[in-house]
Amino acid sequence: MDISELLQEAKPLYFRRKKRNEIIKKCSFVIVPIFFCLLTILPFTLNNKEETTYYTSSTSIVEQMGFPTDDYGLLKVD
Repeated sequence: MDISELLQEAKPLYFRRKKRNEIIKKCSFVIVPIFFCLLTILPFTLNNKEETTYYTSSTSIVEQMGFPTDDYGLLKVD
């Protein structure tokens, strides 16, 4: 008699835990791939920002390489 009462008392707790664990598993199957996608995309966006600041510097790339340039930073051809 005592065992059946204990089972009836523990039954809601068991199903609540089971449902919670299923929800955690489902959420992890959604969150983990999104996290890894962000980890792979983030370095590419950071590299693009670095290149943008490189191209917006005050001197042109051609001038930094040592070639003669005009007032606009373009290669001067005589």
